[in-house]
Amino acid sequence: MQFLSLKSDFIFKKLFTEEPEFLVDLVNAVLDLPENQLIAELQVLNPEIPPELISDKTSIFDIRAVNESGEQIIIEMQAFPQAFYAKRALYYWAKTYSTQLAKGEDYLLLKKVYSINFVDFKLIDSPDYHTVFDIIARNNNDIQLSEDFEMHILELKKFGNTVDFTDKINIWLYIINNTESIGEDIMKTIVDKQPVMEKVFDRLDKMSMNKTLLSEYEIRKRAAMDEKARLDYSFEKGIEKGIEKGIEKGIEKEKLEAARKMITKKIAAKDIAEITGLSVDQIEKLM
Repeated sequence: MQFLSLKSDFIFKKLFTEEPEFLVDLVNAVLDLPENQLIAELQVLNPEIPPELISDKTSIFDIRAVNESGEQIIIEMQAFPQAFYAKRALYYWAKTYSTQLAKGEDYLLLKKVYSINFVDFKLIDSPDYHTVFDIIARNNNDIQLSEDFEMHILELKKFGNTVDFTDKINIWLYIINNTESIGEDIMKTIVDKQPVMEKVFDRLDKMSMNKTLLSEYEIRKRAAMDEKARLDYSFEKGIEKGIEKGIEKGIEKEKLEAARKMITKKIAAKDIAEITGLSVDQIEKLM
């Protein structure tokens, strides 16, 4: 079965904002909360996807939700590598946390903010595909400064294609990683073990058959690929420029070194300039 890829931030947001039940299931799987603390309901704070942003290569389609306790959750799907992604994720967390209070309100009103980041590239120097960050003491990991910060990084590239049918987050990651080529047998087994996934597959099927949505998906996909191509080109040009500058510096260094040796042999500045290609002023400064 071939569905529209959930690695597309557009499709990811479309599915989980239009089906809050799926979002609750995904968030509970990621946060791995105790049974008595599971989230029962989430209110999506930014469900809209303005049509003009679909083709915008720089637009970010994140999901912001709030649970029954007033705790906020930021969920993002990022397919293409970004060297600054960790800083960006931290910035969005800080911005969400800080904008909870109106001027003059008590800091005690601040609620926890979760940041959940699905990235389709390697970001952390660790073999684990799911890494959780808290604010803990450097000299004693048992001391936590505050429970208000919790950031999850889920690296799809590190996740294998083996399914643990008893592990909900494992199933979700498998589906996200394989929406474009998931097998019928695997789907059937997943549904047998996790019945809610039947609704997920049914919704994905309907989305994949929607011609308008398919067109928007292709537009977004092309926009994302264009942005990747632009970044790759800039990166390659940067390397080329760096190499050119390095070569130029190396040649300049060799000329200066040769000039210094000629100066020690009492060769005239004018002659040194003619031999090395340096200016007379440069040679006189060396003298």
